[in-house]
Amino acid sequence: MSPKKIAFFAIIGGLVLLIAVAGFAMSGAKKTDNAETQSNWTGAKTLQVWLLTDETAGYSEIIKGFKNRYPDYTNTEIQFTKFSNASEYEDILIDTIADGNSPDIFMVSNNGGDAKFRTKTYEIPNSVINVDEFSKNFNKAFDELVLTEKTEDEDGNEVTAYGLKGVPMGYETLALYYNFRFIRNVPSLWSDLDTEIAANESTEYAPVGLGLPSRYVPGADATVEALLLQNGVDTYTRLTDTQASAAIAGYASFAQEQKNPIKTLEPKMDSLYLDTIDLFVRGDIGMIVGYPSTLEKILEAMKRAGDEKSLSEKFVRTAPLPQISTEADTRRNIISYRYFAVSRFAKEPQAAFDFISYLATQEAQEAYLTAFPSTLPAYRSLEAGLMDKALDEELPRVRYEHFMVEGVSLEWFDSGLPDKFRESIDAILANYGTTDLNDSVRKSQEYISCSYDKFVNRKQLDTVCSLVQ
Repeated sequence: MSPKKIAFFAIIGGLVLLIAVAGFAMSGAKKTDNAETQSNWTGAKTLQVWLLTDETAGYSEIIKGFKNRYPDYTNTEIQFTKFSNASEYEDILIDTIADGNSPDIFMVSNNGGDAKFRTKTYEIPNSVINVDEFSKNFNKAFDELVLTEKTEDEDGNEVTAYGLKGVPMGYETLALYYNFRFIRNVPSLWSDLDTEIAANESTEYAPVGLGLPSRYVPGADATVEALLLQNGVDTYTRLTDTQASAAIAGYASFAQEQKNPIKTLEPKMDSLYLDTIDLFVRGDIGMIVGYPSTLEKILEAMKRAGDEKSLSEKFVRTAPLPQISTEADTRRNIISYRYFAVSRFAKEPQAAFDFISYLATQEAQEAYLTAFPSTLPAYRSLEAGLMDKALDEELPRVRYEHFMVEGVSLEWFDSGLPDKFRESIDAILANYGTTDLNDSVRKSQEYISCSYDKFVNRKQLDTVCSLVQ
């Protein structure tokens, strides 16, 4: 899947709004790392920014850098509001916008989550952030944030107008976490993982914590998305393709393998409300798939385990996510990230555009990575300095290079609505082996499509979208 360049420029109604947007495009600061940029806007007393999961304290250096570059905002109070739950965040944000109290800037998820907000954000004009510079400076995967529109000039010649959806500060992708005490032959292909499972003789130990729904396997839907991409399926609208069924069946099969007795560990997880990360730490599972941020959850699970902890820091290691083939065109991994967008209902739109412009600088990107080290760099020039480093100095074998793998294409899977996709995958996995897979996949696709039409396209609002497996 090549990076998507989405042709979408909202039609802005009303002469006043047209003049306002034109004004932003003319006065917005150009992105530069080599020259001081000054804002002509002095009326912003506060700038409201909404975050998802990031700790607000991590933005202190970014605020300082922004005010140094834009002295007119020295006395502006930049207020960050953090949310922890993605579904709640989106619901509250939509309600807040509807009430006329929109933040000026807010975070949007790339994984289908931005569909709900496509009419609620401004396009960032090329005069604020130059698209060519953006594509040169940011990882190729972020080209999907570029917007294009074909228009005609006054002489009737076709011209292309460019803009951006928003600015990312980093990304995550998947890798394999393994316990070196148990796993010595680290799989590079999924078929290698099958070989590792076949060699297991224990009925109380599972080589890999995969195959179950997200209640037991955090991020199960993300692993399924990676498998779908590796099988050539890049959108939920193709879930009924043969390749999609093969990818889902491939994931589910890990819970069906007799020599990977992950299902026998369900009662333990249910009774103590644990998941596969907890069991990985306790020595019941040899490998799990996770993001860089999964490391924090592993460390938390180590503390929870107490005397039951079996995994020591020196045995926690990472390796690249297994692939289905060594063929170059199948070597894929998902990219998950959030980006900052400017609200169409911002009370301080000029200040918002200036702040967004600053976020696209190397200075701001570097400050973000320092504050949030489990994030992978969106900015190309910051990649090389991390490749030989560990995510945590106490865990030297958990390395950036295993997430940023040369020759593996980082791609976006269009899940439609992430929460509905996750719900659908969980339902398929919970009923796997007791219902027809093709029928379950068809019902899931219909459910996601129905929900998308209802909540994004605002069609058939009286329809009840039901997921019945």
